[in-house]
Amino acid sequence: MCELHEAPQHLSLLGTISDGELTRRIDLQTSTVFLKRSSVEIAPSSPLCALKWPPPDLVLLGKHSDQEVAPLLKNTRKVIIKKRLKLGIKCHAKSSN
Repeated sequence: MCELHEAPQHLSLLGTISDGELTRRIDLQTSTVFLKRSSVEIAPSSPLCALKWPPPDLVLLGKHSDQEVAPLLKNTRKVIIKKRLKLGIKCHAKSSN
């Protein structure tokens, strides 16, 4: 296992991909990557921003419960809720939250 501070080429990846993805690429513990990223004051990557949401997927947000939409889009309920709220879409379906 390598140390993150010994691999400057890896520092450029901090905040551009998830800590988990970086740990898989360079064989480190997630806590090591998190601590290094935090110590150099780099914000975590935002998978919601990076994820491309096709218009047909976006149409489902708010029209069906988050619980129903999650498996349709092969995502978690939490991600669906965050995306819907980020876009300011209210849930009009029953039992979403």
